[in-house]
Amino acid sequence: MARDTNHTPSDPNELVRKIVSEYRREAEDAKRSRMRLNRRNWALYYGNVDWTHKTEGQSVEHLPKLGVAAEQMTSFIRRSLVQFGDFFSVKVPRNSPVTAEQVRALMRLYLEKLAIGRQGYDHIASIIADGVKQGLMESLIVLKVHGGLESYRRLASEPGDPLVGIPDKLTYEDEKLWRLRIDVIPTNDYSPDPTGRRLYEIHRVERDLADVWDMVDQGLYSKSAVEKLTESVEREDEMKKQERDRNQNETTLPSYRKRVVLDECWGTLLGPNGRPLEGQTNIVCTVANDNIVIREPEANPFWHQESPFVARPIIRSPDSVWSKAAYDDAAALNQALDEIFNLNLDGGIAAVWGVRQVRTAWLEDPRSVSNGIPQGATLAVSADAPPDAKVVESVTSGQVPTDGIAIESLIDREFNAAAMTNDPRMGFLSPRSVKATEIIAADQGINTITDSLAADLEMGVIAPALRKAWLLILQNIEDLSSDEVVNAIGVSAAFRLSRMPPIARYDTFARGCQFQVSGLSQTLAAAREFQSYMALQQGIALNPMLMESFVRRYSNDKALDHWMRVLNINPESFTLSEEEKQEVQQRVNRAASLAPMIGGAQGGSPPRQPGDGGGMDRARSDMSQTVQQAGGYQ
Repeated sequence: MARDTNHTPSDPNELVRKIVSEYRREAEDAKRSRMRLNRRNWALYYGNVDWTHKTEGQSVEHLPKLGVAAEQMTSFIRRSLVQFGDFFSVKVPRNSPVTAEQVRALMRLYLEKLAIGRQGYDHIASIIADGVKQGLMESLIVLKVHGGLESYRRLASEPGDPLVGIPDKLTYEDEKLWRLRIDVIPTNDYSPDPTGRRLYEIHRVERDLADVWDMVDQGLYSKSAVEKLTESVEREDEMKKQERDRNQNETTLPSYRKRVVLDECWGTLLGPNGRPLEGQTNIVCTVANDNIVIREPEANPFWHQESPFVARPIIRSPDSVWSKAAYDDAAALNQALDEIFNLNLDGGIAAVWGVRQVRTAWLEDPRSVSNGIPQGATLAVSADAPPDAKVVESVTSGQVPTDGIAIESLIDREFNAAAMTNDPRMGFLSPRSVKATEIIAADQGINTITDSLAADLEMGVIAPALRKAWLLILQNIEDLSSDEVVNAIGVSAAFRLSRMPPIARYDTFARGCQFQVSGLSQTLAAAREFQSYMALQQGIALNPMLMESFVRRYSNDKALDHWMRVLNINPESFTLSEEEKQEVQQRVNRAASLAPMIGGAQGGSPPRQPGDGGGMDRARSDMSQTVQQAGGYQ
């Protein structure tokens, strides 16, 4: 019987529940094949391989090629974000009351201490690395940029009475502070509009009932609706399935721990006539356990009026919502590698042991061979055995397939190409003799691909996430810790920000603030630029005419500031205080007195020429090594 799609429920919440349920059903139908590939990819990553097609005695070894390649790629991204200083730069408007360095310091304060769980923290580099790993396996990197009030306990003291010898008493004070959150959302829990027109986005998440009640206390969920929540057998079965997907053993819930599943819908609710319901455009609502609306539709609470999600693929596919996972092909080749490796292993074992027959009637104790015959075993033969008779005799023997090793090497090369890696990057040299230039050429070819992926990641994922994070900080700046803000940007800048009206402050920075994510690409460019500066400085130092021209036309202070910024070093961190400025002349005199000592240490040798091992050449060599370590360039 066909469903009556024109029937409008009398209860508005029932209509909302029905719309969200239909949205989720449509999105999950569209991603069913993608989820099947995701489960296969993660199973190979964790080593949970299905060996049911094997018979007893056959090898069931797994080669962790996919996992190693994924860890290598995520380490490459994490290192580019944390090893070389700040990975992003900020451009502020002209009328900004704070500098770009201060905005970056405030952002860094919360990016390095992202809230997770109950009073837990994580670093933005770990979040991005997890997102990259998810994108390699699941096609999409899905980040949810949001925040909320968190309860914290701060150590305090109550004064005692020194007259009677009562000491101060240590106590704790509870306070609520707003914290930034950036969550990596599994694609299994993310259901976007499959048409790509972004009508809706649904985030399905499992929560403890205690967490739901915390949101009730914050006024986010309806108290009367939450009171109606009950657990069901179907819901518990679904949670166990989610545990298996996360490579966890199934658990038995304690009787006092209740869990619920929430469907948080962002977007527009369409009525039975296909038009948006009145006032239901760009809204958010939440349905619990598929049947109770605990958050009625309300206008988007974010001032930026966007959804909190940043969803981008690593490999872009035109006109596709789910695109293609970078390791889809590599996972299939890893399966083929497992099969051919186990075949060769079985052949090698069979070549040694083969299949033997035993005449147990001729043994003194037939039980001695009940569990097989170990290597070098001595068997006691009974008197009934004929002279020169063989108690144990080989019937068949195996061998490694003639082309097995060659086929395994071929599949291994194809896997490296699919996983965007090669033998040296995987940690071992090629079994054949290759020239160094071949290794360099192959490595640079892979670097071209990974650099392109890193650039897409910077522009498509990290930069939008940083922009939304900054806008949320501006929206909730009144609920931030004043001590942390002052320590990050200083008293003067914090005071200027607090004096601005909230709307004016948000409008000033929302329109004029721009974030540029540099990461690895900017680090490599900075290293190359630093090499050029070092070569220029050495040339100037060796030529008195160039030295005189440089001093006459350019500012040494500005040049030093620029070189420091190229290396991602904040020059303001080294600015002299007022007390230190009064000792400048003494510092200059001490430096002048040290100059003859430095010249004496060099033995009065003439000025070093380029390439003779001088300090500038060593600096260039160190930067070259940094370039090689960062991107693999030779």
